[in-house]
Amino acid sequence: MVGQSGLVPDGDGHTLLSPEDLEHLKLTHITTRGDLNEAEQLNILQAVAETRPPSVGELLDDLYLRRLHRRMFGDVWQWAGRYRMHETNLGADPDLIPAIVKDVVRDE
Repeated sequence: MVGQSGLVPDGDGHTLLSPEDLEHLKLTHITTRGDLNEAEQLNILQAVAETRPPSVGELLDDLYLRRLHRRMFGDVWQWAGRYRMHETNLGADPDLIPAIVKDVVRDE
């Protein structure tokens, strides 16, 4: 069953965000995972509507990818378009991310 927002099913997304997540949000009304998912989805849809399809060269360009990330998440997160600087439960060591991205885009 879909919730009142229309985007998040009832029962999903009610987990409160951590204080660290809240600190980096641009939107102060967001308090739960469901709120966050909805805001991110809307930001992504807007970015898709306003962005032309990229060329292969752009998809393989680190700067283009960071700018795309900023368009997709910049209305929600302060850090959008930048590599993360702290450890998370998932993903690579933050110091390795730039090199990993360069390796991935070079691996044609």
